[in-house]
Amino acid sequence: MNQPRQQPPQQQPSCISTDPADNTTARINQALSTGGQNYVLSLCQSTTYYLENAIAFTGANQEISTVGYPVGDERALLIVLGSSSSTAIDGTCDACGGVKVRNIRVNGNRDLSSATSGGAAIQLGGNSGGQLLSHVAVYNPRGWACVQIAEGTSRTCRSATITDNVIGPCGVGDSEQLWADGISLACKASNVTNNLVNGATGSGISLLSATGSQVWNNTISAREHTQRAGVSMVTYLPFNGDYTGTVAFNNTILGGFADTVGANSTTLGQNSKGIITKIGFALGPRIWDGSRFGSSNQVTSGVVRDNILSGAFAYGIAIATADNFTVKDNTYRNNYTFIGTSVCDTRIPSPQAYLKDNGTTNILTTDDTFVGMSLQEGDSLVDCITPPPSNSDLWPYAPPSAASPIATQPYGGTHVTPEGPPRTEKQKIIIGVTVPVAVIIFFLSVWAIRRWAVHKYLMRRISMASQRLSSLF
Repeated sequence: MNQPRQQPPQQQPSCISTDPADNTTARINQALSTGGQNYVLSLCQSTTYYLENAIAFTGANQEISTVGYPVGDERALLIVLGSSSSTAIDGTCDACGGVKVRNIRVNGNRDLSSATSGGAAIQLGGNSGGQLLSHVAVYNPRGWACVQIAEGTSRTCRSATITDNVIGPCGVGDSEQLWADGISLACKASNVTNNLVNGATGSGISLLSATGSQVWNNTISAREHTQRAGVSMVTYLPFNGDYTGTVAFNNTILGGFADTVGANSTTLGQNSKGIITKIGFALGPRIWDGSRFGSSNQVTSGVVRDNILSGAFAYGIAIATADNFTVKDNTYRNNYTFIGTSVCDTRIPSPQAYLKDNGTTNILTTDDTFVGMSLQEGDSLVDCITPPPSNSDLWPYAPPSAASPIATQPYGGTHVTPEGPPRTEKQKIIIGVTVPVAVIIFFLSVWAIRRWAVHKYLMRRISMASQRLSSLF
């Protein structure tokens, strides 16, 4: 991320050496154990630390960071090495209030080890609160999430801040069923903002009630594998489905985009890996878990507003077993499609922008036009939809064109070319679209003449999202 360099504290302790390498983790944990409250564990710049087991906070307001707080590759790199380990940093102890993880990189090392049944690559939360995760890159977890902020056994976690991080890729695809979330949040009254979650295969951001939390100005993008949901609000536990004060707003959700020029279309192409985001915003337990918990377990009182969705989705927003939700002013921009086919049976609805089960869902406020479905149609919607064949010309290009909307195609998708801002050449490369240079220049020139004044605000939002993606390439 292109973030300004942060000023270090006036007093900085010397950094922890990696020599001798055979006891690095033990020496780090010993330093945290003896350092007590407010201890800053400083890691050396441009240094790799191999971890046989997790680094564990032991006291309030402790910090793990790189000396000087760099924001690029100078940040210390932690690599999970233990054969049965999945967690690099654990901040869930009862005394861990106010701990901070700042300006480091964490590689869960899934590429060199099979997935485990362990926890997230970074585990925070617990019975304390006020924790911070900032300017951290974390990817390739062996467990079920890149980052978890848990509620704790007493469910008393509050006021975590997760900001300015680059998270992902996390997990692998549907065929292996080894999904992983980007951020899993159950800690109440928390703030999740300005993060790039790129390549989570479960939910980009999974909200486990997290009552009173604000989730805003994040960019969530599908990469390498299909993503099950951009943002999910589907869990009844741990707070009996209470999403009061939990608001997801001003986020950008990017589905799949074409990476191959279509044979017969100026607006649609192929995606070589068949990548889509199945559901942009998944709301309610039945969408995720089907009839396993019946229809009495409902989520209540959440807010989803003022978000932007772009790219290839099966469903934009899908709701079932949700009460008193506010869903409004969410928009689709800069080329989008709704594509996919059922792998369960023919009962599920065709891909589209807005779906809700009228029998179990009460939307308090909405400006969006929802199509009704039965409860049975919505059961396990996220499991029953799969992308179309990757050699189908059904994926939108990242840059908009002035071409006419395209009619309904196979697999239930209605494909349109909405008005929207252009992307720079750098942004097109980031999103993975390869288009002849002459075509790119033509599209951008036409758009610049006709659309700039109308869509200035949207261009700023998409530009910010693509700048975050640039840090990964």
